[in-house]
Amino acid sequence: MRNTESSDLTFVPRQQGSFAARRSGPWLVALATLLLPVPVVGQGQTVSVSIPSAGAMMRGTVHVGEGPAPRATVLLFPGLASRGEEVLGLGAALSAAGMNVVMFAPRGWHDSGGTFTFTGAIDDGQAAFDWLHGEEVVHRFGVDIQRVSVGGYSFGASTVLAFAAQEPRVRRLFSIAPTDHYEMALRVREDDAYRTSVQTALGPTFGESGPIRVEWIGEDPNDLTEFWREFLEDRERFWLPALAPGLRDRSLLLVSGLDDANVVIPQLEGMHLPLYRALRELGATDVRFRLFEDGHAFSSSRAELVEALLDWLQGWE
Repeated sequence: MRNTESSDLTFVPRQQGSFAARRSGPWLVALATLLLPVPVVGQGQTVSVSIPSAGAMMRGTVHVGEGPAPRATVLLFPGLASRGEEVLGLGAALSAAGMNVVMFAPRGWHDSGGTFTFTGAIDDGQAAFDWLHGEEVVHRFGVDIQRVSVGGYSFGASTVLAFAAQEPRVRRLFSIAPTDHYEMALRVREDDAYRTSVQTALGPTFGESGPIRVEWIGEDPNDLTEFWREFLEDRERFWLPALAPGLRDRSLLLVSGLDDANVVIPQLEGMHLPLYRALRELGATDVRFRLFEDGHAFSSSRAELVEALLDWLQGWE
């Protein structure tokens, strides 16, 4: 059974002896405290952490692998408005197979500090990746920095592709049910009915009482004009085929649901296939597809999804 604990890596309390406090003074006690090793988290535990990003703290969760360290580790980008605690049951499933799984809620989501932008979420992924490679984190969670993969689901699937394209240290990544936000914004601009349906669906998420805090809410909280503008003005970061040059030398797994009705633009034809073709034109050789006869949540094929991911994640040379 998985144990849980709560900790904040920005401040790790350590015991101080009263004798040391009397004889050496508080400054020496503080120095000794800083020199003490960070306690290692035992296998099979789930730990709450804080991850710094652009002056704010993001809340995250580490599912520590149930096996000896150092462990292969997955940094997992969440779906929209997730609390960063679990994604499709992958935290529990992959950690049971011996891997660490790190999740986080970007700035502006739920208990994470700051405010949200889509470009900022890409930067938050960079911050989480850098945090994961810090000496203290590597030691505490038994991270094998030679076997770090990144992945994402839904919103996180698109974000992780944009992040990985700019971070050459990422060698292996997976993308589950992404949205091409640039194509989505084009459709919104051209199709009134589609724009209305998307704004109706997303308005409560970004509204004043929604789980995601933004700075661009106007008089009408359902008016997501700024939402679309960010995608259209930065095509090179949000149009999936534009990311191909930065991803062509990576090991990449693309996962789609054939019955995914989460987006009006068919996911496979409008999102993954254009990226795949762009990668192939650039000479990419390590790109794999997995298709499931399922919807956006993969509710009837979750076990098969986990099996496919494990097979791919355990393929380190």
